[in-house]
Amino acid sequence: MAEKKEQHIVPRCYLKHFVDQSVSSDNEHFTPGVFVNAKEIDNNWKMRGVNHRTFTSTRFYNLAADDNRKPIIEDYLSSIELKYDKAVTMLLATQPSEILPAFTNFIVHQIFRTKSMVNNIQSTFDKVASYADLFEGSNQNWNKFSEISKKMILNCGNNDATISIYKNAIIILNSTDIPFITSDRPVVQRCFNKYDVEDIFRKESANNYNASHFETPFIYMPVTPWLGYISHRSLRSNAKAIECSDLKVLTRLNDMMVKSADKNIYSINSNPINCHVPPSIEPNEIPNFWHAKIFTENHRLIYELNEHYHDKNSLVLSLKNTFKNNKLVIGQDIISVEVINPNNSGGIPESKMSECFLAEKGEKKLIIKSKLLPL
Repeated sequence: MAEKKEQHIVPRCYLKHFVDQSVSSDNEHFTPGVFVNAKEIDNNWKMRGVNHRTFTSTRFYNLAADDNRKPIIEDYLSSIELKYDKAVTMLLATQPSEILPAFTNFIVHQIFRTKSMVNNIQSTFDKVASYADLFEGSNQNWNKFSEISKKMILNCGNNDATISIYKNAIIILNSTDIPFITSDRPVVQRCFNKYDVEDIFRKESANNYNASHFETPFIYMPVTPWLGYISHRSLRSNAKAIECSDLKVLTRLNDMMVKSADKNIYSINSNPINCHVPPSIEPNEIPNFWHAKIFTENHRLIYELNEHYHDKNSLVLSLKNTFKNNKLVIGQDIISVEVINPNNSGGIPESKMSECFLAEKGEKKLIIKSKLLPL
């Protein structure tokens, strides 16, 4: 059995649906491929076959104890990819009844298998392990957690979050003349509320629910240039597909894909943004600024920050602009407050406080105190 040396970060079964089959060549060794560009879109688009090194990394998923001919994680991911490939075939054959579970499972694994996710998770565990070992005077923790980010891939589909994503999933049909683009990180993750999603799709959500100002996971992945998978609580309905015929909606989704990419974006053609309308700003996104999200019983409030810091059981927010909002009053209960670093992927909070209240309010300052007694 041959060694599985070059391993796809974005699988072949996914990439093949973005291959430009219209291109031909007199070269008998030519095979069509996917068009690739840097996420900055500052180079010419270049066609790359699906086995090109752009899409692979040498023994990336191998564990130290692996047999290189049968690496555990690579073989496991192959089983996920096989089910996904069959589901796409069913979708293209207009047999969509059983596809969403396989799509959801593939998407969750794709989130955890990208280079950035694997490296970021491992870096976090390495830091914790090194501190623990320094305290204990051993290498026990370092050895125990040295491959934890890869091993997590084996269990990432077995959780309640996966079920929630599946229940809220829907297929989007692209009927514009601009294809969905994808990337080396093909799953877009955001935290949106009902009104953010309505802003993207430029129409009122069919699903009304209580506390719709709270944010829940928004997941988007193109399946092909003309079909996509989207999941959000506001989209849950009996219908399993929606049509996208609005160029601004298509542009918003493509913009999110570009911003989510690690390094490269992929397309079925060499000029996918020829008709691209001007880049949009995502809902509630504050580019290049730290910001705070404050959730009350009835509202989500967003403020740009100059700085923030913790003082005992208080969170102090220094605002970039003068505070003029009458939706917050001193003593008011706050369900949660999140401080967002724009450089963190997926909008993961840098800091978060729950069960708190507004203790002080100044022209450019908010002090939020926890209701819990400090230890």
